[in-house]
Amino acid sequence: MAGMEPPKAPPILEGMDEEQASLRSPVVGNIPPRGSPPKGPNNARLLFRRVVRTLANLKLAVAELAGIAFLSAVGTVIEQNKSFKFYIDNYPEEPKVLGFVDYKFILDFGLDHLYSTPYFLGLVALLAASLAACSSTTQWPMVKVARNWSFLDSRKKFLRLPIAEEVDDADISSIAPLLGKQGYQVFMSKSKLYAFKGLAGRLAPIGVHASLLFVLFGTSYSALACLNGSTMTPQGGDFEVESTLSGSALAGRPDLNGLRVRVNKFDVEYLPSGAVSQFFSDLSVTDDQGNDLYRKTIS
Repeated sequence: MAGMEPPKAPPILEGMDEEQASLRSPVVGNIPPRGSPPKGPNNARLLFRRVVRTLANLKLAVAELAGIAFLSAVGTVIEQNKSFKFYIDNYPEEPKVLGFVDYKFILDFGLDHLYSTPYFLGLVALLAASLAACSSTTQWPMVKVARNWSFLDSRKKFLRLPIAEEVDDADISSIAPLLGKQGYQVFMSKSKLYAFKGLAGRLAPIGVHASLLFVLFGTSYSALACLNGSTMTPQGGDFEVESTLSGSALAGRPDLNGLRVRVNKFDVEYLPSGAVSQFFSDLSVTDDQGNDLYRKTIS
């Protein structure tokens, strides 16, 4: 209305300068809405930290481990790396095993070579990432904290501790060996002493995680870069080595030039109780002409 003064901006809060007051103002220029990703060069670092925190979640790691255990059980029940005919004979369309498992189901989902399928190896890689993330974000920082020590430098600071006792005529040079005998790690600085226990216990989870990572790496390497095979050959029979081998394309195919293995003799050694003590196989490696190249007895 005419004659009225225009509204004034809200006054600066008492005791604040203009910059501080702007932080309390309802309108602060160019602030991104809540929940939007931050902008700037640290975007990638923040995203990486979020991913690491997600991977380090204990429930996620347990779920990954349960998934690997379940698939391993399936791979134990269903024979691996057999011929197409084997699965047709043992898992026919009618009647289906458990009402839904037949040879088509097994071949479609790669259950005949389960340990080298992308979903199994992906689950292994995800568990390995979770173990590494947990070690880097939880276990290793705990070790760092346990290794750091600080010496209090005044009587008042000691008395503020939850438990504080004064001992008359105490000599830290005589206390140190007594604490060492009790399993404490002791550090001395001039007239001050610091002792603690439990550092080895904080290192143990890192050792467990490292062991699991080695096992997972070995599993993946065996599935991706190794050849394997098996055959049943009677005494006096032979087989072509190359035809029994199978494995991932990453493992390559060696040129064995038609090498064959002949089973010359098979023998069993028994204990006095009748239990089997040892198996012996007299084997010859032959060329494509049937000439012996090597001959060994394995047991």
